[in-house]
Amino acid sequence: MRKKTDRIIFSVARFGLIISILGYSLSAMFAIITVSFNLSGKLWLNKNTWMRISEFGPGIPYHASLTLTIPDSSIVSEIAGASSLYNYYSLDLAPEQTGKQISLDAANYSDKILTDFKVYDGSSESKDIKSIGARLEKAVFHLQPSKFSDRIILSLPRILPYLLIAFCSWQLLQLVRAIHSGISFTESSSKRIAIIGWAIVVTALLLFILDLLQNSVSTISIDFSSTIPHYRMPFQVTAYKEGFSQLEWLFAGAIILLVAKAFSYGNQLQKYEDATI
Repeated sequence: MRKKTDRIIFSVARFGLIISILGYSLSAMFAIITVSFNLSGKLWLNKNTWMRISEFGPGIPYHASLTLTIPDSSIVSEIAGASSLYNYYSLDLAPEQTGKQISLDAANYSDKILTDFKVYDGSSESKDIKSIGARLEKAVFHLQPSKFSDRIILSLPRILPYLLIAFCSWQLLQLVRAIHSGISFTESSSKRIAIIGWAIVVTALLLFILDLLQNSVSTISIDFSSTIPHYRMPFQVTAYKEGFSQLEWLFAGAIILLVAKAFSYGNQLQKYEDATI
């Protein structure tokens, strides 16, 4: 019974690793092709149906962080035929704007735009839960650089993890096969584990370097335009580049290298035991 369970576990592990190798390898390949030739990333199944085979189709994903609270509101007033636009800001967010606030009753004509948040429980609006505000913190922009060098620098941070996972999955697949064969503490097993550790460390260092090189896009400003005369939204958005270099990757790589050392030591003990016998 135990041997049957072990066979099932190893079969599931091998199948999962093979799927991981194929999936991430194809994702990296499609991403490289899409970015290199500025393709749409669409695979047309027929005249009216298509599927996206790469997240890079609309452009290179650029992850940014926002620190924006949505306030109320824009006010357009008209007195004696003259129009004025004011932004109504919350006092705790922008005290310097208090002088620009106006009373709607003082204008002959005025419009006020309020932020309306609705919470739904299924298809109907919830009467028990209300939203009193919102903060936008994350954003993904799709960029299409004209320079090939910019395309490489902006896309590699997304492609490298695909390649790393595919490579590590291949190494793990060989380890699973060795463990299933009963020869886990071998020199080749310790080398494969060390290769995985070094691959993670090198990838982390490359991401750190790419993070420093990504100076062609540091911030993205978002504004709103309208056909309404003198209209503008009560806020502007500025997105700041998210750093993708993570110190945790270096620690993970270092720990895996220590595990490789332990496997190497186990291999030496096994050789000594075999020689003694």
